[in-house]
Amino acid sequence: MAYRNFNEKILTDRFNIEKIETSLLDFDKISKIEPSNNLITSLSEAGLITLSSDLAISAQIIAPILVESKKVNDNFQIFSGETVVGDKGLGLNGIIDFIFAKTPITSIPNTPIFFLLKQSKPNKLNAAFPKAIAQMLGVRHFNKDKGSEIETIHSVVTDGTIWRFLKLEDNKVFIDSTIYSTENLPSLLGILQDIINFYKK
Repeated sequence: MAYRNFNEKILTDRFNIEKIETSLLDFDKISKIEPSNNLITSLSEAGLITLSSDLAISAQIIAPILVESKKVNDNFQIFSGETVVGDKGLGLNGIIDFIFAKTPITSIPNTPIFFLLKQSKPNKLNAAFPKAIAQMLGVRHFNKDKGSEIETIHSVVTDGTIWRFLKLEDNKVFIDSTIYSTENLPSLLGILQDIINFYKK
């Protein structure tokens, strides 16, 4: 079993996960960050191409937005397409599209991992939630095995245009009720920075 095989029933039966849709994440209170001219140009040019594959969307839209956050924060690394093994016995293992790790420069993910991104097919975000939740649980186990007790893990599910943010605390998963998009880059960048700031404390 792997992250991709999880559904809501397995999450409930195996981990007693309670899913709550809420505005509790309070991202409406974040400080918006204006995107750089480079990011605006990059995304504008991406709009000139028909992006029909997950790989193209990842490279042309998602990665540039994440890199924008990395440029102003030197205390974490971004990894893409890495296998994160939380607990194979529980099925918590597999590839994660993007992860943020608070770690020195290294070629492999180290602890603590505090944020992950799950890429979704267009109009299929809700179907990707169970996989994202399983990945958050896997990340929590991974951190614990490496000696980092971080109970709160953040994630986002996105098709490149629409972004839905999640937070795992104990056995509860809070799903932000607000739907964000790349049409409002200052809010997206502000949320990413808010999450990074949470782990700086």
